[in-house]
Amino acid sequence: MVNRVALKKALIIEGIEGDFYKNCLTRTRDDEGRNTFRRVIEEKEKHIHEIKQILGNNNETNEESVYEENMVEVISYDVNEDYDVIDALNVCIDNSRRVMAEYECLGLAEMRQKEEYLIQELEEDMKSHMKTGAWWDFRVVGH
Repeated sequence: MVNRVALKKALIIEGIEGDFYKNCLTRTRDDEGRNTFRRVIEEKEKHIHEIKQILGNNNETNEESVYEENMVEVISYDVNEDYDVIDALNVCIDNSRRVMAEYECLGLAEMRQKEEYLIQELEEDMKSHMKTGAWWDFRVVGH
């Protein structure tokens, strides 16, 4: 039996996370960094598509709007223009850990697993950038 309420909440979470990564993408000038964020955005969009296919017709309720507002407070962090790649990836990993915990609470084991896999990928990217010394510059959008 599909838990539609939990899946609707997962759809909200994936959208918020996707927006966060799009923000990261617009702020980095480094090609390698942009590739990392593009890859994650594609993964989030794939998750959203999969959830929408399961849910079919998705009519938002007032309860879901309140949930979305709460989740923005939990997982949406602005990437500061002073951040380097390690700072940004740490924020990404922290966000994903919060999302993973939320999926655990919602009883969405498969979504939790996908988020755990994403964390592992981000940690590998961080290790790679620490070894190569590739630091990305972030800038304020519009500057």
